Amino acid sequence: MTEPKSERLKTTLVLHAGAIGDVVLGTLVPMALKRAQPNNRIIYWTHESLIELLKLCPSIDDFVLWEKRKSLWQQLKLVRAIRPETIVDLSGSLRSRIICWLSGVRTYTYKKQGADVRPILHAAANFLQTISPLAGGGSVNVNFPSLRVESAMCERLNKDFGLAENRIALVPGVGKLRSHRGWPASSWSELANKLQAAGRQVILVGGADDVETAGIVCREAPDVVNLCGKLSLAQTAAALSTSVLVVSGDTGPSHIAVAVGTPVVGLLGPTYPERSGPFGYVDDCFNAGLQCRCHALKMCGVTQQSGPGQCMTTISVDAVFEKVKLLGRFGCRSLF
Repeated sequence: MTEPKSERLKTTLVLHAGAIGDVVLGTLVPMALKRAQPNNRIIYWTHESLIELLKLCPSIDDFVLWEKRKSLWQQLKLVRAIRPETIVDLSGSLRSRIICWLSGVRTYTYKKQGADVRPILHAAANFLQTISPLAGGGSVNVNFPSLRVESAMCERLNKDFGLAENRIALVPGVGKLRSHRGWPASSWSELANKLQAAGRQVILVGGADDVETAGIVCREAPDVVNLCGKLSLAQTAAALSTSVLVVSGDTGPSHIAVAVGTPVVGLLGPTYPERSGPFGYVDDCFNAGLQCRCHALKMCGVTQQSGPGQCMTTISVDAVFEKVKLLGRFGCRSLF
């Protein structure tokens, strides 16, 4: 009896050379592709700095490096060497569109929703909309978590830094490029002290750009565990995955938290929660956007200086604390 031939393995190249938050939100795409076509080999083309984090996504099979310094022709040669049947371009940049067009490969290109378009579509849903034709033209139903952290990494991190169970993670920084999205350091300190007085261990999570802000918080709330600038992206995912709740502005770690399955209370003003908030937790966000006049700017249009925008100062520490307590009482892993 002749054995049936197995279906030939197909290759999809996903091009996503973007910021941490955007790329993490985009991990729903390989999940959806694998679910629709289990024999599909997913290769991710992205920044080297993100590969360690994206290796936590079991739907991605392999990686290639996006190197901006390489010429368009060198990048095109790379695509031709991979020989994908399909390209999903989640970057949507001019260069990526040219490369995809010259490759001659069938390409599905992400189109960012305009700022004035209503209703607002969340960025994660927008990424999924890109591959809708691959799912027969209908909606693509996948959801987070999309990253899987090994328990050994979490246990090692807990031991190395003395992290307790039932801890709460705060993300006090938002990087330096758009500092007006941040919440005042004094507000983070006050919240940390309230949470500690209620019996919770508090950790601070963030990158190298957030070390200065974290230092200010630590001076006013000295008992917090400061991990800002001390963890790799994969370790950040581990620290967030074993926290019971995250409080964050619009920045990469908030989306990493969602991607590892941890609830997030988002603090937003210059960006819309419906588009940029923690996916699945938009209803738990604080939205200071109605007081914001600088959604499209890189700094506060009212204060004309770097640092938290005026709208972000209207978010009350007491209100955030009460929200955290409310989530703890009704389904958020028994915080209080």
